[in-house]
Amino acid sequence: MITLFTTQSKQEAGGNGEDGGGENGNGNGGKKGNGEGGENGNGNGGENGNGNGGKNGNGEGGETGKGNGGENGNGEDGENGKGEGGENGKGEGGENGKGEGGENGKGEGGENGKGEGGENGKGEGGENGKGEGGENGKGEGGENGKGEGGENGKGEGGENGKGEGGENGKGEGGENGKGEGGENGKGEGGENGKGEGGENGKGEGGENGKGEGGENGKGEGGENGKGEGGENGKGEGGENGKGEGGENGKGEGGENGKGEGGENGKGEGGENGKGEGGENGKGEGGENGKGEGGENGKGEGGENGKGEGGENGKGEGGENGKGEGGENGKGEGGENGKGEGGENGKGEGGENGKGEDGENGKGEGGENGKGDGGENGKGEDGENGKGEGGENGNGKNENGDVGNGMDEGGVKGYSTDTDVDYGDGTDEGADPGKDTGGENGNGKYHGENYMQGEYEGGKNHRGDNK
Repeated sequence: MITLFTTQSKQEAGGNGEDGGGENGNGNGGKKGNGEGGENGNGNGGENGNGNGGKNGNGEGGETGKGNGGENGNGEDGENGKGEGGENGKGEGGENGKGEGGENGKGEGGENGKGEGGENGKGEGGENGKGEGGENGKGEGGENGKGEGGENGKGEGGENGKGEGGENGKGEGGENGKGEGGENGKGEGGENGKGEGGENGKGEGGENGKGEGGENGKGEGGENGKGEGGENGKGEGGENGKGEGGENGKGEGGENGKGEGGENGKGEGGENGKGEGGENGKGEGGENGKGEGGENGKGEGGENGKGEGGENGKGEGGENGKGEGGENGKGEGGENGKGEGGENGKGEGGENGKGEDGENGKGEGGENGKGDGGENGKGEDGENGKGEGGENGNGKNENGDVGNGMDEGGVKGYSTDTDVDYGDGTDEGADPGKDTGGENGNGKYHGENYMQGEYEGGKNHRGDNK
C-alpha cells in the first residue's frame, strides 16, 4: 500500500514552519518559522525566524531573526538580527545586529552592530560598532568603533577608534585614535594619536602626537609632537604665525594665525584662525575658526566653526558649527549644528540641529531637529523634530510645496482636503478654520480676517452666528 503525504504551504505560528515560494513567489514563515522566496520573490520570517529572498527579492527576518536578500534585493532584520543584501541591495541590522550590503549596496548596523558595504557601498556602524566600506565606499565607525574605507574610500573612526582609508582614501581617527591613509591619502590622528599618510599623503598628529608623511608628503606635529616628512617633504608648526601662499601655494598658520592659499592652494588656520582656499583648494579652520573651500574644494571647521564647500565639495562643521556643501556635495553639522547639502546632496544635522538638502536629497535632523527634503526628497527628524518634504512630500494624496495636508495642501498647508497658504483647516481654508475661514481665521463655517466666530464673523470678531 502506498501512502501519499501532502505538504502544507504554511505551518502555524511558533512551529518553525517553512513556506517555500517559487519563481516570483512569496514565502511567509510563522513565529520562529522560515520564509523562503524564489527569484524576484519575497521571504518573510517571523520572530526569531529566517527570511530568504531570491534574485531581486526581499528577505525580512523578525526579532533576532535573519533576513537574506538576493541580487538587488533587500534584507531587513529586527533586534540582534542579521540583514544581508545582495548586489545593489540594502542590508539593515538592528541593535547589536549585523547589516551587510552587496555591490553598490548599503549596510547599516545598529548599536554595537556591524555594517558592511560592498563595492561603491556605504557601511555604517553604531556605537562600539564596525563600519566597513568597499571600493569607492564609505565606512563610518561610532565611539570606540572601527571605520574602514576601500580604494578611494573614506574611513572615519570615533573616540579611541580606528579609521583606515585605502588608495586615495581618507582615514580619520578620534582622540587617542589611529588614522591611516593610503597612497595619496590623508591620515589624521587626534590627541596623543597617530596619523600616517602614504605616498604624496598627509599625516597630521595632535598634542604629543606623531605625524608621518610619505614621499613628497607633509608631516605635522602639535605641541611637543613629532613631525616627519619624506623626500622633499615639509614638517611645520607655529604659534600665532602667519603663512601666505600664492597660486598652487601652501599657507599655514598656528594658533590665532591666518593661512591663505591661492588657486589649487591649501590654507590652514589654528585655533580661532582663518583658513581660505581657492578653486579646488582646501581650507581648514580650528576651534571657532572658519574654513572655506572653492569649487570641488573641501572646507572644514572646528568647534563652533564654519566649513563651506563649493560645487561637488564637502563642508564639515563641528559642535554648534555650520557645514555647507554645494551641488552633489555633502554637508555635515555637529551638535546643534546646521548641515546643508546641494542638489542630490546629503545634509546631516546633530542634536537640535538642522539638516537641509536639495532635489532628490536627504536631510536628517537630530533630537528636536529639523530635516528638510526637496523634490522627491527625504526629510528625517528626531524626537519632537520637524520633517518637511517638497513635491510628493508628506501628503496622502496631493501636496503643494512643503505641504503636510492629507489630501491637497498648499504652501506649508495643514489640512485634510484643500489648503492654501499656511492653512490649518480641516476642509478649505487659508487659515485654521474648520470649514472655510479667512486669513488666520478660526471660524467653524465662514470667517474673515482673524475671526473666531462660530458661523460667520468679521475681522477680529467673535460671534455665535454673524
